[in-house]
Amino acid sequence: PAIAQLREQLEEYRNNKEARLAIQEQLAERMKKLYGAESKEYARAQKDIAKTKKDISEQQEKIAEESSKLQMEYALDAIDKEQEASELRAELGMQSALKTIQLEQEFERKRLKIKRDALMEELKLEKQKPDRNPVQIAKINADIEKLEIKHNANMRKVQQKALKERMKEFKQLGGSIEASLTTAFESVINGTATMGQALRTLMGSVASSVVGMLAQIAAKWLVTKATEMILGKASAMSSIGANAGVAGSAA
Repeated sequence: PAIAQLREQLEEYRNNKEARLAIQEQLAERMKKLYGAESKEYARAQKDIAKTKKDISEQQEKIAEESSKLQMEYALDAIDKEQEASELRAELGMQSALKTIQLEQEFERKRLKIKRDALMEELKLEKQKPDRNPVQIAKINADIEKLEIKHNANMRKVQQKALKERMKEFKQLGGSIEASLTTAFESVINGTATMGQALRTLMGSVASSVVGMLAQIAAKWLVTKATEMILGKASAMSSIGANAGVAGSAA
């Protein structure tokens, strides 16, 4: 094609840099043959080619960045689904509150790793650029630090939640012991029991409270296991029914 035609074609390719580069290379060859390798026209054509190659590199970087972001979003969404399933099991009595909190800590650590890995990869790519931007590098480093700070804050909240959950049963036990102590001392003060009798009654009440707490823990565990078994069988029956329906429709 003539030089004028090639220039017209360039106007049609603003975003398709690969096609634009191919046209510019043809145009540069025409300039070289027409004006010579030392000409201003050929030098300008080479400069345009260099610019387009840089644009192509930037486009590829942006495409890779968007792909990386999408993969990160998929990974984070998978963790969100796992956490939702964990919380549902807790609501249905299939999982203890402490187990749910432990899993919450694990999910938080997984989220940190995914986000941190993405930022570290972004930092690595930025440092590898010939024209690397110190401001952008500093920004990525700051984002990594902010991510760590937020993660630590979230982990503290989860740990506090776990501590509160552990203290619930001990508070109940403490309340029972306090009530037994009050009753024992009142009986001594009122003269309805001797100190020895009151102490024996107190020890019996404490032992009963401890046994009651252990029984409650055992009962919760049994209920959880029973619920898991029932729901597991229901899920299996549902799966069998669904497969039978598919087989029937295929027949």
